Amino acid sequence: MKKQNGITLIALVVTIIVLLILATISVSVLMGNDGIINSSKDAKDDTEIAEEKEILSTATAQAIAQDVYGNIIKDVLQNELDKETGNGKTEVFDVGETLEVLFTETNRYYSIDKDGKIIDSNNIIIDKNPGDITKDENGNALDGSKNHPFEIWCIEDLVSFSNMVNGSGKKFVNGQVISIEEGEEFKQKYISLKVDLNFSSIFSYIDSERTDFGDLNGNINDGNQLMTEMTTGTGFSPIGYRNWKFNGTFNGENHTITNLYEKNRTDSDVLGLFGIIKNSTVQDVTVKGRIVTEGYLTDRFTSVGGIVGYGSGKIINCISDVEIDITGYGAAGILGREFENAEIINCVNLGTINNTTESTGGIVGRSEDDVKIYNCYNLGDINSNGYQVGGILGYSIGKVTITNVYNIGNIPLNGPQGRGGIIGSLGQSSLGADIKNAYNFGNIIENNVNWMYGAGGICGRLYNSSTKLNIENSYYLRSSCSKAVGAREDSEYDVEKREEINATEMQEVFNTYIQNSSDGTDTSEWKIWKIEEGQQYPIF
Repeated sequence: MKKQNGITLIALVVTIIVLLILATISVSVLMGNDGIINSSKDAKDDTEIAEEKEILSTATAQAIAQDVYGNIIKDVLQNELDKETGNGKTEVFDVGETLEVLFTETNRYYSIDKDGKIIDSNNIIIDKNPGDITKDENGNALDGSKNHPFEIWCIEDLVSFSNMVNGSGKKFVNGQVISIEEGEEFKQKYISLKVDLNFSSIFSYIDSERTDFGDLNGNINDGNQLMTEMTTGTGFSPIGYRNWKFNGTFNGENHTITNLYEKNRTDSDVLGLFGIIKNSTVQDVTVKGRIVTEGYLTDRFTSVGGIVGYGSGKIINCISDVEIDITGYGAAGILGREFENAEIINCVNLGTINNTTESTGGIVGRSEDDVKIYNCYNLGDINSNGYQVGGILGYSIGKVTITNVYNIGNIPLNGPQGRGGIIGSLGQSSLGADIKNAYNFGNIIENNVNWMYGAGGICGRLYNSSTKLNIENSYYLRSSCSKAVGAREDSEYDVEKREEINATEMQEVFNTYIQNSSDGTDTSEWKIWKIEEGQQYPIF
């Protein structure tokens, strides 16, 4: 019998399958997220970034050395960069508190602060549908669900989002301008911020000179270029305004919005990144900028907040570094005024707040229903010669729960009623307040110390002497104020007046309280206190 030299059909099929598997593995090794090609690209990018940062460091040092005050001048930095790289290889932009440097060959830009520190490196934003939040940066459709949230990639997207909620202005659909006739609350919808945005940077716009949004800042004769609209006149229109409110979930994804600028349009405005929210969640965003009002805001429902002006719901993991300078009712770094159950969690105010009327706080200005504030702190000074000023909460007529908080900000101006390191005043109809694991080291300027016009290291004034105020495991410095609560004896509360700070002892006391709470309080979400090197007081 003749011997067969060929391969069988089964063997051929097996061989083909093996070759296909090996080919798939090879493609994955080459093209996958951790593949050779992507790894090589990442390594190349890392090398370029390191080289660009070295060039920036050298040029910045030379620019600082040329100024008698150690400042960085735009033109001087440009000259130094031209020496390092050659003409046309970089371009410097002045964007307010920082400079931005574009490397033209890599299309990568860097932010440099006033001290010469290189803050970050970013790639130029590419968004195929600017002004259309229902598309991702590549043009794919989004439905606003939790898994496919609407996306904000540029200032155009943020402006369109604001217009859609507020029921006025323009939006863009498939590149076409659409006039908006009615507001959209985005109920049960999700919106995500995908990049850092800077209203003063051309790199945060797809086209900073576009005029098709029309007049947004109240000055129809200024040319209507988008960056001009956002940074002059009345500036950005808060998300949720007048008769419209936001009722969804906004996730900042730990991004920062810089150089936000807003100015009131009438004498009864609500201002903030978000103007009005209801039963919403705003989370994981940092806002830097300035909000001002001109004239007296006569409507007693007006308010201003760095994150939210007026609202209910949850504000989580937000930082406000917004300078607020107003004459109105309710001002704060995080939430200006709360009207229906709010929780403020893991939030920080760094900005200075100036308000000449009433209800001013580092975290919340005015609370009219149940409010819970925990794991929050204020470092910003609060300047007010008006009523009800507090390092954390200005004024409340509802039920207040404040836990695991601290205030370092000063309240330096005299005022007529209620100035406290944690709470300014509890109103006539207040349902009381619980303050636990809190301290105030900010300086409180005392005016009068009777119960009607009090100042306190923890709480300034109780409008009703029978209002329940429970303070536990809390501290204040004697140098900040002579009493914990205006016109009350410290012996009425579980509070200690300290002549000086003992950070280690306070840290231990606070953390022990969290671990061993015996009154049924849920402390599972309370942050653990720590002491960083060189820090004079415990933080978290």
